[in-house]
Amino acid sequence: MKKYLPVLTIILCSFITADNFATLHQLVGGTWKMKKKDGYTCEKWVKVNGNELKSTAFNIKGKDTSVYESVSLTNKNGVIAYTVTGAGNSQPVAFKLTTVNNNQFIFSNPAHDFPQQVVYQFINPDSIHAWVDGKYNGKVEKIDFYYKRTK
Repeated sequence: MKKYLPVLTIILCSFITADNFATLHQLVGGTWKMKKKDGYTCEKWVKVNGNELKSTAFNIKGKDTSVYESVSLTNKNGVIAYTVTGAGNSQPVAFKLTTVNNNQFIFSNPAHDFPQQVVYQFINPDSIHAWVDGKYNGKVEKIDFYYKRTK
């Protein structure tokens, strides 16, 4: 078994590549909106350059719009990171891309209080199921976001 461990490690690590970052560029273009009973939750992604995307997340309630976080999605030396500023944190919080499978991208930070994972699953070019999950106060919690792209 020990002799196969290095091969397995190489195979698993090979799934996180620069191509994965290129796939994440499909976030750019339009605004991602999710209807809520009192308005909308939205994300607007823009391309900064080939190795960085930025997002502003905001809520729309009636005529009021409130920004609640910004995200920087970066590819630095093959490490893809999802860094959140805002959302109740005094400092930016980084999540590292750890798993890519069937158009699902899992960013993890096991040391963060909540969430420990941020997940984006591309359903089709104009539909995303995103969620955050992890333990909070000793219980497993999950918050889902079902986004549709508006142009």
